[in-house]
Amino acid sequence: MNSLDDAQKHSLAHPDDNHCTQCPLVFHTPEARRKHVKVLHQPAVQLSFNGAKYKLYRQLTGTFACPVTPCSDGTPQEPFATSIPVNMQNHWNRRHKELHAGFLASSAAQLDCSLFLEDQPPVQTQALVIDVDAENSVSQPPVDPSHESSITETFPFGELPDEDIIPTMSPPTEKTPPPNQASVEDYDSEEEDSLSLSSVSDLDDQDADSEADDGDEDSDSALFPAQKRSQARAEQAMRIAEVHQGAISTSTTPPSTTSFIRSDHHLFIMGYVIHVGFGVAICTNCREAISPKTLIAHARTHGVPVLPQKMTDAVVANFKLVSPPQANRLAVSAPVPYLQPPVLGCFGCNSCSYAAKNSSTVKDHQKDHHPDQPRLPPLQSIHAQRLNTATQTAYFQVDISLPQFESPTEARVFLEKAIAQQNDREAHYERLPPTNKHVDIWPRKSRWHQALRSADRIRVHALGSYPSNHVPEDAWLLRIRKPVLRYFKKAIAGTAGLTPDTRAQLKNPYPKEFNHNHASYSEPQESVTFSTYARYGVQILATLLRSFHRPLAPHICALYQAVRDKAPGNQILPLIQPVFFSLVQRFSGRVADDDFRCPLLCANIATNVNAEGQLRDIRAISPTFTRLQWCIRAIVATHIFQRLPGLSEDAACVAIADLIVEHEPTTFGRNRRNIHTIKYIIDGSPSKPSLVFSEDGKAVSCRGDFLPLQDLCSGTNSGLDDVETEFFNTILRGLPYPELKALLARYYDSRDAGVRAHDNHRSTTPGYTFIWDKRNPFEEFRYRFLCDLVDQKVDCNGNNFWVDGKLNPAAIAHWNRQIALWWERTVIVAHMTAGGPSRAPELATTTSTQLHDGDRKVHCCQDHLCLLCTYSKSSENTSVDKMVLKPLPKRLSIIITMFLILVRPAEQALAPYAGMTAQQQENYASHLFVAEGDIIPAARIRFLMRKFSDAYFHVPLSFNQIRHILKGIILRESGYD
Repeated sequence: MNSLDDAQKHSLAHPDDNHCTQCPLVFHTPEARRKHVKVLHQPAVQLSFNGAKYKLYRQLTGTFACPVTPCSDGTPQEPFATSIPVNMQNHWNRRHKELHAGFLASSAAQLDCSLFLEDQPPVQTQALVIDVDAENSVSQPPVDPSHESSITETFPFGELPDEDIIPTMSPPTEKTPPPNQASVEDYDSEEEDSLSLSSVSDLDDQDADSEADDGDEDSDSALFPAQKRSQARAEQAMRIAEVHQGAISTSTTPPSTTSFIRSDHHLFIMGYVIHVGFGVAICTNCREAISPKTLIAHARTHGVPVLPQKMTDAVVANFKLVSPPQANRLAVSAPVPYLQPPVLGCFGCNSCSYAAKNSSTVKDHQKDHHPDQPRLPPLQSIHAQRLNTATQTAYFQVDISLPQFESPTEARVFLEKAIAQQNDREAHYERLPPTNKHVDIWPRKSRWHQALRSADRIRVHALGSYPSNHVPEDAWLLRIRKPVLRYFKKAIAGTAGLTPDTRAQLKNPYPKEFNHNHASYSEPQESVTFSTYARYGVQILATLLRSFHRPLAPHICALYQAVRDKAPGNQILPLIQPVFFSLVQRFSGRVADDDFRCPLLCANIATNVNAEGQLRDIRAISPTFTRLQWCIRAIVATHIFQRLPGLSEDAACVAIADLIVEHEPTTFGRNRRNIHTIKYIIDGSPSKPSLVFSEDGKAVSCRGDFLPLQDLCSGTNSGLDDVETEFFNTILRGLPYPELKALLARYYDSRDAGVRAHDNHRSTTPGYTFIWDKRNPFEEFRYRFLCDLVDQKVDCNGNNFWVDGKLNPAAIAHWNRQIALWWERTVIVAHMTAGGPSRAPELATTTSTQLHDGDRKVHCCQDHLCLLCTYSKSSENTSVDKMVLKPLPKRLSIIITMFLILVRPAEQALAPYAGMTAQQQENYASHLFVAEGDIIPAARIRFLMRKFSDAYFHVPLSFNQIRHILKGIILRESGYD
């Protein structure tokens, strides 16, 4: 067939052939014809964005162009375009899947709405081939001679494949049909509805090209009514216009309330986020807008470090902040996060977002502000918010059905992102600069320290021995002896030039001949030579170099490679300080497992194993720690006097203050703790002790044995990690337990005046605090946290640890301050209860658990447990100590406070179900509290513990088991962070 006329005659003579209805082509099979029509003649492809589906029309060039800018598959000059509809759908699903839920939420993307509004004629010829099988046939329109002459190329039947046809077709000129005949547009809509709506799959279907179209033969003859077609396109045009108008407004003022929130400013440090629409600063702690004049004063009430007045005024001027009564009035939108949740039952204005509690107030507003508008009755039972609780601040309407692009309660998503970023940093460890933070990463990667946990002590000795000429494997390490000796000589000379204050902070036990000023140091000096210390430094460095089976960090690689390449000493010397300083960690009172991660301590342990694989005498280990401290302080001193030019000595000391300031109350307290650390690492760690009470309940004994270290690592530590993970999930997300709502309702219901009065009366007991005690500064946070526990809908009233995708430092500081105040009072409670028949006598406490450093103990007081932190002035482990209070570590306080928040209300709520009498319920005490009056029996406590632990943790734990969990946490976390 050489012309359109021939195609028409052929279709009339051969109605059963697989011919195309829009061009003079005939195909062997229906599948080939369907593929040809779908690739070449489908006028539109269906895309989804902003929660709806729209048709993207084929352009005059014969391709579908991507309407989104920027697009990763194209450029602004040459956007992505394809002639195949399925390819456009795959591109949309792959590159712009985030736009399915909402386009307006993405401020970075721009949409070309003209591609949806203009009904471009598809690439096709003007031939109309009549199908004799169709029920309604139309007459043939006249053929344009100019168009007929433009097609000079013939298409032999079956010789040219479909892929070669596509580039040869040229866009035709548009021709308007006579009014008395069916237009070409009718036939366009035929293919449009039969292909783009039925044969084109949904956006989630990636196999659209392989699906069979069963009704394709009938769809070619079906005609879409022009009236319905015009109505459908008009509806799409209206929807696109709304999207286009929303996209225009997005460039100036985002429509989503969440996009109004800004945290990229200095006020965020004080706990404020800025709502640029209203022009106010919102406090994330009290969830109210604050006047610009009182930003600093209000932050002080939360115990948050404040900024200078000039910096605060600069942010106020930059964002043009106003007081809440003068805030801008915006259109009705989704609820504003970080404010109090919307209230129901207000009356609203029909012309703006104004709302009030009374309908008469809304009518007065309409009369004053909308005199030209028709007087409609106020809207009833609407949701409204207000910026603060001041009387002059009006309400504004909100629509709770509108979704928020970023919910403030989705902390788990941000937590996962933070964990992923941390894992990514560890995976690209080589790119990080050398800092002391590498201490946490390097041992886990190098794996060398696992030899210390095994029974192969000979290998440990080989790892920590001094480099010798008699060992062929140590030949490459002999060349580090002179550079290390010169390094420590320079360290001593540089330390001598520091100020007396800095040297006093270092408290460096210099060797006898290098102690320049004996009066500057209070501790006794060791009568050893400098070469002894330098020799020990060589042994430590050799141990580290032997462990570098796979060098990771650049500074470690540089030293390792220089020693391996037999570099001269002057090239090795400057490479020693980066390695040493990156391995120095600040002092922490953590126990064996955490200290075991310190490479320097691991190396020191390795040096204390003799050739027979046995640990040296415990008294012989102490001098090695003194030498290790000398090496560490020499490294820190070197870092100070090698500071950058222009940097003062005080500024250099402040940057590393946590590396040089002692925290132990006694001079040798750190050494004693390290000695215990070595003992427990080599010999094993104590198992969980079992407590045995006497028949009269007045005495208690502790029994325990030793577990292998491997069992401890795989059991206790993993369990503690699970507890810590669960704690962070609790803090960031909250625990939804609807079944506890009925049990806990009376304990946090502020409208129950009887309960509050009763609790306030009961709280007059010395040293006792309750949920509703007004003197308790932790009350507000605890109330909000309990509400989150029993209510799954925490959209706007959830915790505020995560703000705008970042951790809120002000909320964390406020949390720590509230915990400090709460825990301080709790410790005083334990101290005040010393004395009396039913309380913990001072001289009747029995040590049940001895911690590593000998300073922190867990005491048993007859039938209950009282957690006390005491300080013994003597180094002996006595059974009776003075109850001198000592503050707990912050992390330990946080974890125990979690039990105060979660366990204590459950105990009180479940107490009646445990068969307790009214007096026992009134005077109930657990392992964290000591109350006046009778103490419930230990058997009843165990029953109650199993009751609420089964409800919370789905595991019935006894009183002793939960105490062991606390004891394990104390063993891991006791120390100063």
